[in-house]
Amino acid sequence: MKYSPIISEHFNSPRNVGELENAQIVVHATNPVCMDMLKLYLRIESNVVAEATFLAQGCIPTIAAGSILTKVLIGKHREFIEELTISRIEELLGGLPHAKKHAAYLVGEVLELAAEKWRGLETAKIPETPNSGQQRLHGGR
Repeated sequence: MKYSPIISEHFNSPRNVGELENAQIVVHATNPVCMDMLKLYLRIESNVVAEATFLAQGCIPTIAAGSILTKVLIGKHREFIEELTISRIEELLGGLPHAKKHAAYLVGEVLELAAEKWRGLETAKIPETPNSGQQRLHGGR
């Protein structure tokens, strides 16, 4: 099967591979048919992706897609993740053979989960009050 030069490059030299210890967002998805798996780790800083890594098991396009995905996400806001379409993912990969389009759908699923988790982090933040960092001593006096 012939792949695009982009897929070949990212498969042969994948970027940002591995776990990310200080990630606030860790999501994964598995294709139930072929069992390809993609796990995405994101560290968010100042409301943008500061660092992104991945782990993948599966076919050549799935591994390449994880690599490309991490490069594309760094420096982006949650809204970018929410707006990234399957067809745009395929474009970033330089196109996919029909039998391998599942790699783009796997990325789409991981992105949907990541955006959902990111929204949850934003909702869970409690606004600081002026005295939130101070301890009360002597019974509040």
